[in-house]
Amino acid sequence: MTPFGPQFDRYYRNIFAPAISRSGLKPLRGDSIFGPSAIVSDIWDLLKQSTMALAELTGRNPNVFYELGLAHAVGKPVIMVTSNNDDIPFDLRGLRVIVYDKDDEDWGIGLQKAIERSITEIRADPIRAVPATFSNHEAQACLVGDPLQLEIRQLAEEVRAMRLGGMKLAGAISQWGSSMPREIAETILAVVFPRARAIGLSWGQARHVIELTLAGKDGDALSYIEATGVARSDAEPVLGFIRDNCRM
Repeated sequence: MTPFGPQFDRYYRNIFAPAISRSGLKPLRGDSIFGPSAIVSDIWDLLKQSTMALAELTGRNPNVFYELGLAHAVGKPVIMVTSNNDDIPFDLRGLRVIVYDKDDEDWGIGLQKAIERSITEIRADPIRAVPATFSNHEAQACLVGDPLQLEIRQLAEEVRAMRLGGMKLAGAISQWGSSMPREIAETILAVVFPRARAIGLSWGQARHVIELTLAGKDGDALSYIEATGVARSDAEPVLGFIRDNCRM
């Protein structure tokens, strides 16, 4: 799964395909299999038949992220690569992404080796290579012997996302104040969500509380939390934590 264009065509031809072939797999790019049927149908069928997928995130290409979402939804392991950390969306920062540096004269060789290592790791443990949210619960229980391991993996992915997002949090808040762009609000959400989740708020509900707090509507935020069925005594400490992180 790569953007189209001469640059990424070269990457596929000289780096991705050779690494995949050397690992004993057959590389196949979407544009090489499209027939008279709908493109989405072809992509879906290809993903279901594949052992794993590779996604080039550089440039945040919408088609790549759409196909990446389909791959995760069908439970396929995906090797993600990028030349720019900023191209990794918040939702994926809890997962492993191979970051390559084109200023390194041997970056192509290094990227090939990293892809080959990832393929080896995925083949050894394919279930663990799939985001916990999309893992097959029965397979997980069979492999790890303890259903709680799935919840632990989900929490670990959230913590990793928090660590990556938190590094830019304080400076971003100071710069943007209450007129924060979507990415900054999402960064705050990464920090506060575990606390919000503990009282039963969903991802979208927690984000709405953050938006109300940023707008100075603390009373509305508290009322909104209570309207979800959370007791005021439980809501107030969490709202205080959210307020502190929104206004630091």
